[in-house]
Amino acid sequence: VNRLLLYNSTTIQTSALGIVLLFRGIAVAIGTPIVGAMRDVFEKYLRPFLWPFFIFGSFIVLSGIILFAIPLSKRR
Repeated sequence: VNRLLLYNSTTIQTSALGIVLLFRGIAVAIGTPIVGAMRDVFEKYLRPFLWPFFIFGSFIVLSGIILFAIPLSKRR
């Protein structure tokens, strides 16, 4: 899905795939240490491993909502 949406904004499909893979790699490289640090901060709570995933999961849901809102805003 990401590649198809990005394909509309680029001229070459391979460029779109490269950009998607670049951002996914950056997210993995940066996100993993952030989740580890958040787990250390939330270790006083009952289930410290759940809070970072709830927070980042809400970002994923928000990005999905934004992706659905883009075509709706272009129709107007």
